[in-house]
Amino acid sequence: MLYSQSTNGAPVLWKFSDGNTFLLDTVSVVFNTPGVYTATLYTYGCGYDSMNLPIQVYPTPEVALVTDPHVCAYEETSFQVNTNAPFILLAYGDGTTSSQSSSSHRYTIPGTYAVTATVSTLPGCKATDSGVINVLALPDIEADTDNTACTGREMSFSGSSTPPPVNCYWRFGDGSFNPGCVATHAYAQSGQYSAIFSVFAPNGCIHADTLPVTVTQTPDAEIIYQLPQTCVPVTATFGVVSPAATNTVWKDNGVYVSGQTSFSRLITAAGTHEITLVASNNGLCPDTGRIVLMLDDAIQAEIIADPVCDPGDGIDLRIPTDPSNIVTVTSPVYAQTGDFHESLDTGLYNIKVLNQIGCRLDTTILLSTPELAEVVAEPEYFELRPGESVQFNAVSNQQGASFLWKPGLFLDNPEISNPVCTPDKSMVYYVYATNFAGCVKVDTVRVILRINREDEIFIPDAFTPNEDEVNDVFYVRSSSPSVVSLDYMRVFDKYNELVFEAIGTDASSLILPENPDFGWDGTFRGQKAEAGSYRYVIAVRYIDEQVVIFSGTLQLIR
Repeated sequence: MLYSQSTNGAPVLWKFSDGNTFLLDTVSVVFNTPGVYTATLYTYGCGYDSMNLPIQVYPTPEVALVTDPHVCAYEETSFQVNTNAPFILLAYGDGTTSSQSSSSHRYTIPGTYAVTATVSTLPGCKATDSGVINVLALPDIEADTDNTACTGREMSFSGSSTPPPVNCYWRFGDGSFNPGCVATHAYAQSGQYSAIFSVFAPNGCIHADTLPVTVTQTPDAEIIYQLPQTCVPVTATFGVVSPAATNTVWKDNGVYVSGQTSFSRLITAAGTHEITLVASNNGLCPDTGRIVLMLDDAIQAEIIADPVCDPGDGIDLRIPTDPSNIVTVTSPVYAQTGDFHESLDTGLYNIKVLNQIGCRLDTTILLSTPELAEVVAEPEYFELRPGESVQFNAVSNQQGASFLWKPGLFLDNPEISNPVCTPDKSMVYYVYATNFAGCVKVDTVRVILRINREDEIFIPDAFTPNEDEVNDVFYVRSSSPSVVSLDYMRVFDKYNELVFEAIGTDASSLILPENPDFGWDGTFRGQKAEAGSYRYVIAVRYIDEQVVIFSGTLQLIR
């Protein structure tokens, strides 16, 4: 752009060295090639005046903007500005810029953006190139999992998107992947993993979400144990192999016994013992193991040392046990088998009892010559009815003697001299009196349980089912503890047809005496039975497991 400041109103002429001429005061000239040009201004009046103006024309810089016209939101998009100019200003269209020839940019909001690259040279020459970028929206996705897992156990992964995906897949962070929006996976190693859910949208965009997954080592609840023998009592040792088992719960037949990783336990009960172990890793990833132990009854053997009346005659040693058991008694100077050893010298003796299945009872006894002891149990014979009690009384000539009654069944305390006995059956009791030196004397008490069976129950011979709440139901009466239940109760009419029956098959359906709920209400097949004579048959079970059948005639009165 050139301006003439010649005499106002005087005609002017512009001549340029490229051949262009202009008759205006102000001219705009475009030079197509760089170089040095001369502009000559002529002003006319009574003559003319002129002046020359040199013009330096610099080359216009070159610029080309290269980028992808379609990108996805949050996707890293590359931009390349190809130019020979030293200065670059790249406007991304979202208010941000860059001065680099190579750059990348993320658009977070979907839409259409105008991108402009402006370049300039030192003399101030500029050039621009522009383009339009269409930023596509990402699908909305949801991904879900438990975030915690156990090695070797499948966990579920689920994902979805809006709009529905073209396809999707899971990468689990351990090198494994699974196509599909819903997947399962089991991690082989413990550790921290990043599970990535990726969705391919219909518009071609990919959206991913990352879920942290903590995988805990699953312990192996394998039980190791040592069982010296299969008879009780036996001390068994239990343990778990897996080092990942930091928390353990041990149970014997469902009853908690230990929380240690290994332990020893004295088992005294024969039968089946299901030992279960729940092992976890700091309370996580529990695993269950179980073993079944079949334990036989303990070897039944008593060791009784009987000092004779004359201490010089030695001490008799008796080991009552099953005849099939092998009993061996040894000392440094004595070795014999059998359950009776007569006139032994004082000293320490080892007693071993071996049964047919290889179980052992191994113990020692010190035989010494104590003061002679006596014990008397008074009286020696009792007769009781069911529910009655009697107090025993044992007296020893040894001050401070201890007492033990065997068996301890039905006794309130078998370790005192005067226990109270409330038996359910006839019994023979042995009282053992032991002095401070271990000298034992034995006496017996016999208890006979007498059951007057017919006197213990009352069976009515008539009833009046007229709904006056008085004698409306035919049932057995008994308040005696000797009567446990009725096995069955049947009523027949004069045609010998069964009109009522109650059967006690198990503990859940016991027919109890003194309970009209188990009796006959005088109906048959939903109708009132006719008045008249009926025959009953009743099986009564007593506390001694004896069953007595009672039958008779019943009058139904209306």
